[in-house]
Amino acid sequence: MTDGEARGVMRLFVDVLAGPGKAFATIVARPRFLTAALVFCGIGLVLAAVLAPKVQAATLLTLEKQAASIPPDKVEMVRRTVPVAAMVGSLVSAAAG
Repeated sequence: MTDGEARGVMRLFVDVLAGPGKAFATIVARPRFLTAALVFCGIGLVLAAVLAPKVQAATLLTLEKQAASIPPDKVEMVRRTVPVAAMVGSLVSAAAG
């Protein structure tokens, strides 16, 4: 994507928010699936990155509440791996769209 195309995509994104009728007419006339998919994946990744610490904290809280159901010899391993897996899962699912 060239610099001009990037500015065009950003302008179209702003137009969708400001004047959706005209913007969607432009999209129907010149559909660009890959560009739209990349924009949505990018937005998802940014949101996932911002929310990743909250996902990690929520996962740790859930683990603490469920600690009785985890065998004592596995507690430390679970505390180290599960929050990381939850965070990575969030980022991967956001990237996948």
